[in-house]
Amino acid sequence: MAATAIDTTPGVQPRRRSTLVAIAWVVAASLPLLGLVGLLMHSKLDPGWNNHRVHFALFLAVATADFVLAYAAGESARRRGDARVLLISLAFLATGAFLGLHSVGTPMVLFTDEYAGFKVAIPVGLLVASVFAAGSAFVDVRPGLGAWVIRHQIALRRSVMIAMAVWFAYTVAALPPLDAPTSEGATGSLLAVCAAGGVLIYGVSAVRYYAIYRHDLRLLPASIIACFILLAEAMVGVAVTGERAGTRAGGSGTG
Repeated sequence: MAATAIDTTPGVQPRRRSTLVAIAWVVAASLPLLGLVGLLMHSKLDPGWNNHRVHFALFLAVATADFVLAYAAGESARRRGDARVLLISLAFLATGAFLGLHSVGTPMVLFTDEYAGFKVAIPVGLLVASVFAAGSAFVDVRPGLGAWVIRHQIALRRSVMIAMAVWFAYTVAALPPLDAPTSEGATGSLLAVCAAGGVLIYGVSAVRYYAIYRHDLRLLPASIIACFILLAEAMVGVAVTGERAGTRAGGSGTG
């Protein structure tokens, strides 16, 4: 009776694995396209709905999950001595940290006033993350660089926390160019700089990954390439939506 419950048909397990791999490939290939469609249709997809407490809880939950998973991935990479994956984990650690800042700065929750630095925390975090993304793409260009990354993992993590703390302090101090809530999109200069820098770095990193793995492009490097493309699109998206928000604020102020 027990034997009848076990599927011994030859090739069943390999076929199932190949099906799952094929699905994963489709998802990895489709995500950048879906991101581009969402970017082009942002004005129609933006419902204009706003709830401060939901915004706070949602972004904090995403930031926490991102941070925890990135930390765990970094620990696993350290044990295996994989500097490339360790740097990727640091990139997502930075993303989660600045997502948390954006959540903390939700007006009418922990702060009664709006702060421009909290508004732009996400693109700033993506720009910080892009440095680690580029590091992962070029970690093999110098002998010993990977070993250096593994040895200094704690210091690199601390650099992410220091960057987050510095941005928090600068934001709360309301120093220029973050000295007014509307400065996020008044000219779009800060967002434009973040977007331009992020798109360039993520784009170069994606090309580098493709150059490394083009002869054996497996699912993991393909997923990382897709992720870099999505992050580049996200940089453009936050710049576009931020500038649109600033334009609306300026228009309402003059009207």
